[in-house]
Amino acid sequence: MNKIYSLLLCAVLCCIAGINAFASHVVGGELTYKYISSSGTNHTYQLQFIVYGDCSGAAYSSFASTTAAGINIYNNGVQQGATIDLPRINSESDILISPVCATQLTSTTCSPGGTIVGVKKYTFRGNIVIAGTSANWRFAFNGNLVNGSSAGRTSIIDNVTNIGTMYIGATLNNVGGQNNSPTFTADPTPFFCIGIASSYGLGAVETEGDVLTYSLAPAINDPLGATTVTYNVTPTGGTGPFTITTPLPAVPGTFLFSGTTGQLDFTPAAMTSSTSGANIRECTVVNKVTETRNGVEVGTTYREMMFVLLTNCSNTAPSTPVSGAQNGDLLPSTPSSVQFETCEAQTATFAFDVPVTDAQGDNVTITATNIPAGAVFNVTNNGTPNPTAHFSWILNTVAAGTYQFFITYKDDGCPISSIKTVTYTVYVLPFNGNFQTGSQPPCRDMINGKAWITQPASDTAKYKITWMDPAFNVLRAVNFTNQGDTFKNIASGNYVVEVENYRGCKRKFDVIVDTPTYKAKFEVDSIICVNTNLTFNPNFPNNDFVSWSWDFGNGVTSNMQTPTHQYPYSGHYLIKMIGVTSLGCIDSFQQWVTVDSVMTPEFVLDRNTLCAGEQVHVTPDYGLNPTGVSWDFGDGGTLQTGAVTGMTYAYTTPGTYPVAMTVSYRSCPDITYTKNITISSYPLVDLGNDTALCYRGAPITLANQVVNTGVLYHWNTGATTSSIQATGPGVYSLTATNSADCSTTDSVTIRKDCYVDIPNAFSPNGDGVSDYFFPRSLLSRGVSSFEMSVYNRWGEKVFLTQKIDGRGWDGLYSGKVQPAGVYIYDISVKFKDGTEERYQGNVTLIR
Repeated sequence: MNKIYSLLLCAVLCCIAGINAFASHVVGGELTYKYISSSGTNHTYQLQFIVYGDCSGAAYSSFASTTAAGINIYNNGVQQGATIDLPRINSESDILISPVCATQLTSTTCSPGGTIVGVKKYTFRGNIVIAGTSANWRFAFNGNLVNGSSAGRTSIIDNVTNIGTMYIGATLNNVGGQNNSPTFTADPTPFFCIGIASSYGLGAVETEGDVLTYSLAPAINDPLGATTVTYNVTPTGGTGPFTITTPLPAVPGTFLFSGTTGQLDFTPAAMTSSTSGANIRECTVVNKVTETRNGVEVGTTYREMMFVLLTNCSNTAPSTPVSGAQNGDLLPSTPSSVQFETCEAQTATFAFDVPVTDAQGDNVTITATNIPAGAVFNVTNNGTPNPTAHFSWILNTVAAGTYQFFITYKDDGCPISSIKTVTYTVYVLPFNGNFQTGSQPPCRDMINGKAWITQPASDTAKYKITWMDPAFNVLRAVNFTNQGDTFKNIASGNYVVEVENYRGCKRKFDVIVDTPTYKAKFEVDSIICVNTNLTFNPNFPNNDFVSWSWDFGNGVTSNMQTPTHQYPYSGHYLIKMIGVTSLGCIDSFQQWVTVDSVMTPEFVLDRNTLCAGEQVHVTPDYGLNPTGVSWDFGDGGTLQTGAVTGMTYAYTTPGTYPVAMTVSYRSCPDITYTKNITISSYPLVDLGNDTALCYRGAPITLANQVVNTGVLYHWNTGATTSSIQATGPGVYSLTATNSADCSTTDSVTIRKDCYVDIPNAFSPNGDGVSDYFFPRSLLSRGVSSFEMSVYNRWGEKVFLTQKIDGRGWDGLYSGKVQPAGVYIYDISVKFKDGTEERYQGNVTLIR
């Protein structure tokens, strides 16, 4: 709420009247450093000096125009080189830090005509180089500004005397390595209302894991810090005495300073009078931050600031209680320094809320700095009278250690806003148990599995162990043991085991008890040959078991994991295997195997000796379960067949040949059976050309014109001699048979010769059939002379011819057709062998 009360305004104006009497312009400052790089033994650092100026100071105008600040570098108290001027960073200078509300930004003494106390920040930054290493480096602002002015403290400070010029130092020990000083994330806004609980912090952030401790230190009056201000033991107004560690007037019992967070809590006490007037008090406070690494101090930094204590103001800081803390313990804390304890490596989320209220109903804006990596910070209803800050952090991968972050709560009270920075410290406690979990599945359809958790023998600490189901229902609990624990007789499934140490830190482990996977299994060829080793598939080694029992179905057993076995006899056998796991779980498997006998195949030839070109018939006997047959007939002829019942083959060339049959079987080796066959040639038979034989002529001798040996002859006449005498016409054949029973037959035809055939009728009608009586070319052979006379029934000669090749009588006489009837012929014939014949008879002429 933007409330300006008349009483408060009067008090502020009175303050301003006093402030206008300041002798100088500096109200505070700080010096920090950051390591940049190294080259050989030279090390580059960046120094940053921040000074806070009072806009109403007498020398403020020259101060505001300065362009650089003087820095001295010391090693073991000896200045190294000349003064170094750090240049002013304009973008980070001339910044108002007075905690005024938004409507009063132009009402401070930093603006023309302003009456509210105005303080501005100026930043100077630059690089310096130091040579080598030392435990006693010191960087110091020497009080000089480049424009010739000096950083004089205000002379109205109430808690010290011999005020002098402000000097600020920082130290570095780089013997064990280079270092970065902490940085201050909270701007100093030290305006406090007397009688109202207040707090002040630095917001110091350290990024290298070093340990920070805090203390109150004296303000110094030279760069080396050899001389300091004197604290006012008997200040005007009677509130005191002031010391280095109690530099402020505070209501008794309210002054609290934390050496672990640097937070200062106090309720300003009233002073009856002061250097600057009745309504304002000014006190210088110096904060020192010490950095240690592995127990060795590696640096210090300082901030000096003048606190302004106001009377007659009532704007209280927002109330920032912690609520809803989860998976962590809230330790005793102060309003500006809140501490928690939690445990590392937990999967549950550490979280808390800060529900903010403001007594004046002002709007409160919340910001945070140095939130730990992985943590989540957010604000709901920010910029309202009732915002809530939310912090959450999953610690499953967070290392044990101390983690600090800062939350600033600023209200919009007018004319002076209240700014409260709270340090939150989270102590992540170590869980020092290096536990291992394991499980063993139960037997199938049984509840005899187990899960366990063990700790190293070197870890003698005792832990509470609690077994739970996934819904965190407790199944078993063991109070503080250093022997681990085994949860027996459990089913397959997911389990949670929680281990708690003596600090109360807990860690949960997920343990899975697998469903049993053991399985008896083997695989062998289902068909094998007798006296051959069983071949087991290596993909099924049955490693799930610790003992094995084999039964091969023929009275032989084994207890080997992968046995060997041969069957001497054919048959069908059932192989059984029983496996037992280390837990006593049993499983079995069985498989039938067929054992084949070695066969003795053979074949039978219908003849072992035969003639070339003849087919031999083969009848094989393969035995049982043949899968293929290869034939080799010895003459270059081969054949691939299945298990046929018979086959034929013919040889074209005489000789003796091995016939080989190779039979393949489904499991047993191939077998070859061989038998010889003899192929013989045929005898040669040639009786010569066909011939003719005259009636009552000399016989013709018939004989084989080819010489053969060792053959038998057989004539179709029944004769078995090598030759015969043919006495008449006909077909004569001779068969020659050799010792291989190969036979060849030849034949010859003997026609009749020296003959006439006289027909008994003819029909001279011109149809081309029997048109002439007795055509000699057709009806006679071997005629050398011929005479034929034909007479009718009256004895009259109607035809006469003496031609041996004539066509005969055509049924005409003197060119006239003779009537049908019976005619008489008289024929005289002489043959080429000299014999003579006479034929007389009747012939019928048909019309």
